[in-house]
Amino acid sequence: MTYRAVGAGGRYPEPVQDVACAVAFAVQRARDAGLVTGPVVVLGHSAGGHLAALAALGADHFTGTCPYPRVRIDGLIGLAGTYDVSKLPDLAQPLFGRRPAQDPAAWREGNPMSWVDQGAQRANLEILLAHGTSDTDLPSSFTNDFGAALRAHGYDVRVDAIQGATHQTLYSAAVIGPVAAAWVLSLPGAHTVQGRTSAS
Repeated sequence: MTYRAVGAGGRYPEPVQDVACAVAFAVQRARDAGLVTGPVVVLGHSAGGHLAALAALGADHFTGTCPYPRVRIDGLIGLAGTYDVSKLPDLAQPLFGRRPAQDPAAWREGNPMSWVDQGAQRANLEILLAHGTSDTDLPSSFTNDFGAALRAHGYDVRVDAIQGATHQTLYSAAVIGPVAAAWVLSLPGAHTVQGRTSAS
């Protein structure tokens, strides 16, 4: 599955609804195949980090018309995400289709920073945020400020500065793979099935 991207005519909240539905679809397919699932983790980079954060923090809010049973997201891995769209009005405007002053409610609802005080999954959602130290496309303040806001509202958050990583290399398997894999395996409920580590 994919999501309705802005370039293909997608508009908020469609992309995040599609992400939430894709997660539900993947878990349903795994269970239908008889697999024992572990923690459900979403990972997103840059604009994908924005969508992943909304799907994880928004819980039931972004289900849309998905035909699959809703799935609780246990973990969020955000890689240099655009977590505060209010600081990127020109970049984010195509997603919303209107300027912030024209539709402040949508801009507030579609901003991950607006969800940090909701607390719906505070005790259940584990969060790993990473940002490359050589990222010249997006300031590390987006990651650091988001992490600090989440932590202030009771979330368990780990923030990593990945040495030498740029915005384009941060999400490569060689760079973030070992960090993300070790973090997922540390989550409650990560388990081994038939000698193989499993996490959905």
